[in-house]
Amino acid sequence: MGRASHALKQVLEKFGISQNRLAVTLGIDRSAVFKWFHEQREPTSETIVEITIALKQLNSEAAQRFVHLYLGELLETEAGSEGETGEASSESKIASSDEVNPEGEVNPEGENLEGENLEEA
Repeated sequence: MGRASHALKQVLEKFGISQNRLAVTLGIDRSAVFKWFHEQREPTSETIVEITIALKQLNSEAAQRFVHLYLGELLETEAGSEGETGEASSESKIASSDEVNPEGEVNPEGENLEGENLEEA
């Protein structure tokens, strides 16, 4: 199913935290944690925040691991793919290929606000 359910299952197993203990800490029914654990349902983004807070109360290392599994790999993958391509952002591509007027706006005609050609000046 989803990344959060998978991360939660790994963390609960690794740190020996029971589904019931997490449910009690969250103040919810154990069946909800069961569904996340068995990847039958994905927690909402608000619930992921609550899970992280509950895990931090139970074991701060477990909370850190959950966040890393859920978001860390995503961020590392995105950062790695941008760095590997060597591509500049679209804004820097525009600014390098076009002139920028005094207000910092891109002017593809190469003219300033008074209509003077910046390339000839």
